[in-house]
Amino acid sequence: MDCAGDHTHDYIGPHPRNQTESGIATRNDVLTVQRAGASAILVGEALLNAGDIGRQIDLLLGRIS
Repeated sequence: MDCAGDHTHDYIGPHPRNQTESGIATRNDVLTVQRAGASAILVGEALLNAGDIGRQIDLLLGRIS
């Protein structure tokens, strides 16, 4: 995973909103940053490259597999 997930815990601290930077491409990426405490993610390229954006969102959020 080439995203901020490995460093998300360094940034979260006392911030009122726990969000992570871009680079999220898979469900596993989402789970990784959630475990680090993120409650919001920024997804860009994974959606731009998806043939079906709604399906990609569902995949990322674990609504479908």
